[in-house]
Amino acid sequence: MGDKLVLPQLSRLDVTDESRFYRIAFREGKVDGTAVRELYEVTMQLVDHDNSIRMLVDLTGVHFLPSGGLGMLVTIRKRFLSIGGQLHILVPDEQVKEVFAVTNLDKLLHLYGNDHEAVNAFKH
Repeated sequence: MGDKLVLPQLSRLDVTDESRFYRIAFREGKVDGTAVRELYEVTMQLVDHDNSIRMLVDLTGVHFLPSGGLGMLVTIRKRFLSIGGQLHILVPDEQVKEVFAVTNLDKLLHLYGNDHEAVNAFKH
């Protein structure tokens, strides 16, 4: 993934360079307005740094996903499609999976129930 990227201080997200992909997790499972804004800002910075980006949004510990979070995932997906990036979303919580199903976003986004599936689905 090239040069070392320096990210801003984040209050709601943890970003990890896993060498093959970036993992973004929500601290304390909390997805609020600040977390959604940070997700957008970090994603755009990562895309500017690496336009063949692979990113895993890890929703482990998240039990509620507000509409702003859903909308941001769709926005990020559009950006990734335009540059050829790969976006996978880890959704282990059944209640959160149901939100994706009810909104039909499970048909639009690449959702995975466990870490192994999500990581192994990245194309090389």
